[in-house]
Amino acid sequence: MGSMTVRELPDDLQQFLKADAAANQRSVNKQVIVALQAYRDSKLAQVPRARTPEEKIAAIRVIQAAVQLEMNNDTRSADEILGYNAHGYFD
Repeated sequence: MGSMTVRELPDDLQQFLKADAAANQRSVNKQVIVALQAYRDSKLAQVPRARTPEEKIAAIRVIQAAVQLEMNNDTRSADEILGYNAHGYFD
């Protein structure tokens, strides 16, 4: 395991760590490790997780179903949707 030294630690932060360690019945060293692990875990929880191929396919199917529902509710003709005029040209 690695070790490190923290230089110029503000007095109020050092006192807080000592009090927090005592309240949790830990050494200051162990309390710092616990605090850093909690910080790391909170940061990792914010990182979006990569989706599996199955999750991606499921998401695509949800979108497809929503589009199909909208298409079924649309009363316009295909030409009206695409923008063709009465002469068969695209407007």
